[in-house]
Amino acid sequence: MFYAMRTGLYMVPVTNCILGPILLLIYFLGSWRLDRRGVGEKIAVGIRAGFWVIPALWMFASGYAAGTPRAMFQRLLRYPMPVSAKDFQWRGGAGIDGFYHVTFTAAPADVKAMIEYGHLQRDTNFTLNASSGLYSPDQYVSNKVVWAWPALPYQPLELPVIYNGTGIQLITDGAHRRVYIFL
Repeated sequence: MFYAMRTGLYMVPVTNCILGPILLLIYFLGSWRLDRRGVGEKIAVGIRAGFWVIPALWMFASGYAAGTPRAMFQRLLRYPMPVSAKDFQWRGGAGIDGFYHVTFTAAPADVKAMIEYGHLQRDTNFTLNASSGLYSPDQYVSNKVVWAWPALPYQPLELPVIYNGTGIQLITDGAHRRVYIFL
């Protein structure tokens, strides 16, 4: 069974295996009832068309609402988007091991509140890996951002600070303004 709560991949089997057959069953039973009651052809066609148009409109409206930056922030980070958040960008892929990269700027107080809410711990044991050519936290951060998001113009961070949590890594500058999150 496919399951990935954050990426919404669980909707594929639910929609195709459960809701699709139920909708078809209701449609054919409703059509059969309309024919048995002797409802006029024009009215029956209107009811049948409405049966498919209303759910389609609902799906488009809910898809649009779920795709807004504020909704995406809430879904990915499980935290409401701060009012001070600006320049919000995200990139990611759906899959069983869905990955996402999020970047934004925000007020230092909002970034600190996110860190506390997510129970993220500061990485104080940052070790340098000489075999990969990393010599400083600055190089680690720039290499990670450039590797994960080549199209993003990387803005070097002053005194980068790394926070880790379960399935999340948050990298911010010393002033806690610019944030890179790897999920």
